[in-house]
Amino acid sequence: MLALCQGTDSSKYTGDLMEVVFGSDVLASHVLKGIKGRSKTSVLDPLKVRDIEAHVALKFGVDRRNVRYAMRLKLNYMHKLYKRRAAFNES
Repeated sequence: MLALCQGTDSSKYTGDLMEVVFGSDVLASHVLKGIKGRSKTSVLDPLKVRDIEAHVALKFGVDRRNVRYAMRLKLNYMHKLYKRRAAFNES
């Protein structure tokens, strides 16, 4: 599975790894960390998120905060992509 991930950049690798682990449909509909009582969307499995953080941080020697930032960007991108596709299919 890791062979599907491009290993040149930590951000790209993080996004690729997230797609392999969770799938694009899940990424489009879930968040990293919900706010108790306020979030209506589902939260990604925290154990898998921590595993991805640890793996990427170790492989690239980056801080976990940078990995979480890349994860957040990927989730936002996938959510916007699915919204655009849905709007395009409606018209």
